[in-house]
Amino acid sequence: MKRVFLLLIFLLLSCAKEPPSPYRLYVPQFRLPDGLGRVWVYSVPDLRPLKNIPAGNVCARLAVSPDGKEAWVSCEGSRDLLLIDCRSDSALSRIPAGRTVQGGAFSPDGKLFAVSHSAVVAFQLKEAKVSLYRVEDRQRLVTLEVGEDPRSLVFSPDGLRLFVANLGENTISVIDVPARAVVEVHPTGPAPHDLSLDPLGGELAVACLGLPGERARRQGELVFHRLEDLSILRRFPAGRHPSRVHYLPDASGFWLGEMGGPDSADDLLSFYPRGSEEAARTLSIGRNPQLGQISPDGRWMALTVAGGSEVLVLDLALEKVVARQKLPDSEQSRFAVDAAFVGN
Repeated sequence: MKRVFLLLIFLLLSCAKEPPSPYRLYVPQFRLPDGLGRVWVYSVPDLRPLKNIPAGNVCARLAVSPDGKEAWVSCEGSRDLLLIDCRSDSALSRIPAGRTVQGGAFSPDGKLFAVSHSAVVAFQLKEAKVSLYRVEDRQRLVTLEVGEDPRSLVFSPDGLRLFVANLGENTISVIDVPARAVVEVHPTGPAPHDLSLDPLGGELAVACLGLPGERARRQGELVFHRLEDLSILRRFPAGRHPSRVHYLPDASGFWLGEMGGPDSADDLLSFYPRGSEEAARTLSIGRNPQLGQISPDGRWMALTVAGGSEVLVLDLALEKVVARQKLPDSEQSRFAVDAAFVGN
């Protein structure tokens, strides 16, 4: 009898399935040369396609509101913002946003949304602006001039300042949010491409590309600024051309994705423990991996691989890719450069 009882327990444990993930994954994708865009919704972690939402032209970046109810997608080609209801995975509306909309970010209280207007080579357009929107009524409040080719932006924890990475000027602009004005400009590393805020609130990490082109190539670096006054705390080379950086929610360290040079066959994803200038672990992911976001519980990280037209889910506890999915119609030059988790 005891053996039968133990056998039943063994069978139950072996058949037990992991509880379903509380998240879905949004991945904006677009097709070249016509720029046709859609936001695909995937299950997590197995990346089973659930739905696709028609989007604007060349939809690339997205941000999810702090309460998880809405996602705002920047559509460069159609010059607008697509607003998605995350509870029904359906489009709410589209807001005219002007030319060259790029990265976006919500304020910590979810009342404001900021978006950068940057250079888009394919459309021969060049901008150096940031727009602020009031989320409640979708109204644009102000558009401000910042440095050349602004890319990533992030609000301070109290929502009173907005930091903007100006890739074309190697600077960070600081916007006083209540005053609706640019109040400071600080130097940083070569070609700042991405910003990540320390969850403990003490510093701002900047992934600086350097010059990844065939000529006049320059190695990139990571630069850490004191959040209080943006003075530089430390800086060091990290990979060839760091493109995206994300702190873990528990602030124990950060993951860094790099963009290789023209001769690179496989680029790297590296984990740096907090305070360390040496990568503790490095994974080979594929050609030009773009870090999406980390799930709120810190378990999953989403990535896209531009070189293979793929989306991936990385289990951060196991430090391995647990799902890999080709983009739909990837033979038609489909691209994705961002991904974000939303709650079920």
